[in-house]
Amino acid sequence: MDVAFMESVWWVFAQLFDKNLVYKGFKVMPYSTGLKTPLSNSEAKGTYKNVSDPEAMVTFPVIGDQDNAAFVAWTTTPWTLPCNLALCVNPEFVYLKVRNKHNGRVYVVAEPRLSALPSFANAAADTKKAKGGDSAAADSYQVLEKFDGASLVGKKYEPLFDYFSDFSSEAFRVVADDYVTDDSGTGIVHCAPAFGEDDYRVCLENKIIEQGEGLVVAVDEDGLFTERITHFFGRYVKDADKDIIEAVKVKGRFVKTGSFTHEYPFCPRSDTPLLNRALPSWYASCFV
Repeated sequence: MDVAFMESVWWVFAQLFDKNLVYKGFKVMPYSTGLKTPLSNSEAKGTYKNVSDPEAMVTFPVIGDQDNAAFVAWTTTPWTLPCNLALCVNPEFVYLKVRNKHNGRVYVVAEPRLSALPSFANAAADTKKAKGGDSAAADSYQVLEKFDGASLVGKKYEPLFDYFSDFSSEAFRVVADDYVTDDSGTGIVHCAPAFGEDDYRVCLENKIIEQGEGLVVAVDEDGLFTERITHFFGRYVKDADKDIIEAVKVKGRFVKTGSFTHEYPFCPRSDTPLLNRALPSWYASCFV
């Protein structure tokens, strides 16, 4: 409450502002729809519960691929799929292009995650899978090509929904980052920069989005889809999961779904699920 101190802070801020070093951007934070406020990471850390969420594995057809291949991504937050803007691979991983021997569909996944794809339904495959081996999936797919993740960077794909088709010519392409792991999913991460800290960082670094106020956050402070997401406008995001999965099925972009039990953060005061959500923040540019 020292006036001289406050005036000195405002003077410093004015100097930064006059030099165009102050800008408005976003930070993805744990957000409580029950309280309509963000929480610090430390507040959110101790509030996890074991819950069962729907998981979805969906396709993103590669534009111009001679085999009509599609990237396959896995998510436990299907409500973020309408806001997809990019796919992320690990540049150090080996990826496979494979053809399903049962239905002829061609997929691209990380080599260690081939076993995550569904094997075609026959008794022999089911028996092998039950014994705990990966041979059921391996027997179900013919390997067409093998390549490193870095070679996929820049490839364009068909968006899953058209809600952001006018967003940017830089969107809907493959980027790379080492935060992608091979211990779950497909080795390809679907990126919705408004709802994931790494998603936001990677999309910003690769110019999918720009620094500043241009990011579209299509979920309001109550956790409801905004009017940009026309088919699910006004729906609470987690309640819309099943209908979004059904919409993916109708589009023919579905690989498989199921239930996934994992630890998920809840608001310690309202006991409502926390959402990762981009919130407007002020920043000062720094130059070294």
